[in-house]
Amino acid sequence: MSVDIGDIEAIQIPEPFGLSHSGGSGFRIGTVYECPRKAALTLLGWTTKRTAFYFAFGTLIHRHAFRPYLGDGDVDPKAARAETQDMVDTEKAVSATYVGIDGKEHTETQDIAVKASDRAEAPVVASNMMTVWSEGRYPDVDVTACEERVRSPVRDPDTGGEPEEFQAFRVLGRLDMVLRRGDVWAVRDFKTARSKLKAEWFSNLDYHRQLSLYRYAWASVRGEIVNDVGAYQMTKHKTLKAVRENSGEVILAKPLRFRTIYDEVTGAIRRLRECERTGVWPCNPFSCAGKFGEPCPFMPLCWADQYDDPNEWKKTLRRRGEP
Repeated sequence: MSVDIGDIEAIQIPEPFGLSHSGGSGFRIGTVYECPRKAALTLLGWTTKRTAFYFAFGTLIHRHAFRPYLGDGDVDPKAARAETQDMVDTEKAVSATYVGIDGKEHTETQDIAVKASDRAEAPVVASNMMTVWSEGRYPDVDVTACEERVRSPVRDPDTGGEPEEFQAFRVLGRLDMVLRRGDVWAVRDFKTARSKLKAEWFSNLDYHRQLSLYRYAWASVRGEIVNDVGAYQMTKHKTLKAVRENSGEVILAKPLRFRTIYDEVTGAIRRLRECERTGVWPCNPFSCAGKFGEPCPFMPLCWADQYDDPNEWKKTLRRRGEP
């Protein structure tokens, strides 16, 4: 028994269409290269399920960390702990914004179910993270933009022009912080994780590309070249000592060239247009099997006849807008 996945052959790329390297800022460029069929299913509204508590906790931490830069007062570890405690006690629905493939902001709401371990630890973790962040955060006078959404044309870095075939597309990004340090512009991505962010982590080219894409988009819109790109990570530990020891900056020494980013973006656009023109969105079986990472969560849609339960997809997927 197959799943009604929608009419793939009739897909039309919406205009304007936003491309990004970040899941919360438009359509992921990497998905086009990973598997055109997965790109088609995403365009039809299919998306992977995220654990709702991860969705809620990350949103809360970002909001509290950025309060000073958004004019909402200073960082307050007690307030962060109290809000987290209320969230895990009540399991109430939470909302967050994301940028859709149309380049516009949308609001998504999810109910949360909290595991016993998260219920006990999360309020303490939130307090510790905000305590350490308040001790070493960037000065207000240095931060020129926070939660800045950038919507850039696809601009040729050599000529400065916008080729006609790419004018229906935009490069999207949400920059956590843009700093001004003397004569140098800097971009910082705010991350929360369970372990220390090591320099070797930047061998992960997806993240390398994400930061470099932000740099490209900022230069295209503002005409300002960012030469200092990196992350500031707050770690999820139950003691202040552990958070202090395992949090801090990691700088990306050599961002990807603007030409590299431009070629990746325009290559993805041409592939999307070819699939749209022919109505053929081929499956990449190597991606299905996990040759390039974890097995694809879209497998129950593409290989439905291999599953005894025709509703197996419900374990990992949902349609956009559905719980």
